[in-house]
Amino acid sequence: MNIYGISPEYLGPIADESTSYDISIALHGSFEEGYKNLIWINSSQLCALLIVAEKLPTGNELLYLHKLVEAFNMISEHSEFKKRLIFGLKDDTGLAELVRSLNTSNLEVFGDRFDIMTDLYIRRELFGTAISSYKFPYKDSVLASPQFRSRPLKALGYNPVFHPTSMRALQSVKLRTTFEETIIEDKSLELLRNDNSFYYNLRVFAIKRLFDGTLTSDKVLDTLLDTTSDKELKFSYTMFYEYAKSNVLEVDL
Repeated sequence: MNIYGISPEYLGPIADESTSYDISIALHGSFEEGYKNLIWINSSQLCALLIVAEKLPTGNELLYLHKLVEAFNMISEHSEFKKRLIFGLKDDTGLAELVRSLNTSNLEVFGDRFDIMTDLYIRRELFGTAISSYKFPYKDSVLASPQFRSRPLKALGYNPVFHPTSMRALQSVKLRTTFEETIIEDKSLELLRNDNSFYYNLRVFAIKRLFDGTLTSDKVLDTLLDTTSDKELKFSYTMFYEYAKSNVLEVDL
């Protein structure tokens, strides 16, 4: 069972307390980093998204918080049980308005304030809510103290999040002198050519970005994405496309 967490100020204490549980926890210090790395998480075993901070983010980080929750909501839509979005804030100003603005139709949302971050708060309010218990649903600006009742969780088997074909699209590449030479000799492209049109073109786009860092989109990929009707497949395509737009492929030396 996995927990995904964003905490600009409390990464160390949360990581330390997680060692007492039979869980895996992936933590990031910014919402941008958390959104961009969500693609690599085994979503079938995710149970909760923790957002633990002194206060809500602003500016660019707030935009990435919206993107992260939107992606997490899509993951929950295709899960056998609703996943939980849990806010732990020292200053909860603006939380009610934020929750109303987020798309959480497939999530259970909980909120709690703290005065001082303690090991007990992390274990009971945060981890307790995430992995074994429910609190009353979050409503407007009222953040009641957590109320727990025992509820066993289903055992989840491991299901790969993405097909190996999709992972091949973002494998490292051996760079040649020109873009044309690189795609001709790229072994991954050769395997993808007859496997999946979207991931083939995604790799072409990712390689092209190594030669032209100003590229931010691709018309072929945009068209393929717009014409994909399967929600789960479209989510997978979108996540990989967003990753390719904001990251560069590793280069084999």
